[in-house]
Amino acid sequence: LATPRATQLMVSDPTSQNALSTFLGAFVFSMVGIVGLNTSAYGHDGRIILFAATVLIIMLVVGTLLRWIGHITAFGRMADVIDRVEEAATRAMADFASAPHLGGRAAIAIPPEAAAITGPDTGYVTHIDVAALAAIADRNRFHVHVGVLPGTMVDPARALVHVDGRIDDATRATLIKAFTIERHRSFDQDPRLGLIALSEIASRALAPATNDPGTGIEVLNALLRVFLTLRSQSPRDGDDEDHAHRVYVGQPSIADMLTDAFGPILREGGKEVEVSLRLTSTLSAMRANLPSMREAIERWAARHARRVRETMDDPDDLAEFERAYARLWPALALSG
Repeated sequence: LATPRATQLMVSDPTSQNALSTFLGAFVFSMVGIVGLNTSAYGHDGRIILFAATVLIIMLVVGTLLRWIGHITAFGRMADVIDRVEEAATRAMADFASAPHLGGRAAIAIPPEAAAITGPDTGYVTHIDVAALAAIADRNRFHVHVGVLPGTMVDPARALVHVDGRIDDATRATLIKAFTIERHRSFDQDPRLGLIALSEIASRALAPATNDPGTGIEVLNALLRVFLTLRSQSPRDGDDEDHAHRVYVGQPSIADMLTDAFGPILREGGKEVEVSLRLTSTLSAMRANLPSMREAIERWAARHARRVRETMDDPDDLAEFERAYARLWPALALSG
């Protein structure tokens, strides 16, 4: 598989699940029909109805089988995996853009007297029920400062939340239940996971044992589309709309997202001129479309250029990259 992070997307494939459920339903129908006929449970009219239903079931099974065969021919191929991860990453990014604080208020400094609440589990935070936290905070008239985000690895010593008020054991347990902690990360509330999964696909493709720059370029195209989700709905500054007034939640930083997306590609693809050209043009397109991220993107473009100059061996390839870099990033090229 292109990346282990895509396994959960492949297992949850709706077309395969629909086909399997159709085949199972047809099998159960046939067993019930055979038993009914052998026990003379059906009269003349019942046999006619059973025959008509059988014809319909056969048509359904044949149609499902043909559709599934067409689906299986592409299932699990590299392009299919990239598309699935891109779709999951795009959904998570759109949710992040609409509610960067998961429906809460923007994080503020935690009061020094606030009590830290820890949980008993070790694993990744996959979901935070901000509505439940808000209900608890309103009922007890205190403020909740969420100390983790979906995708954070937690342990019994790490605080999930801080509460600036008195709290009993029952309320403490209810607060902990608002956090879903599992062994593996989930795409739902975690916009960084999709970026990591796409970057891993490119990193594996660009490794010396594989040497597939074409897949690296396909991933860069997918990453550009995912980031441009923020173009139509950029994450708002300050609190979310209809936010929970007593719950403060942080948000993933743009710098971390860029590192997740381009760090492994930069490390593995710095020597490949095709990948380097596409990466610098991808960053240029992001700068043009995402003005709120302009400063962070420019830092990454400069970092990319330094990496290419250090690792690219062929002088002709390096000269080609320098020409493209000077055309797309004239201000950065002049400053070195």
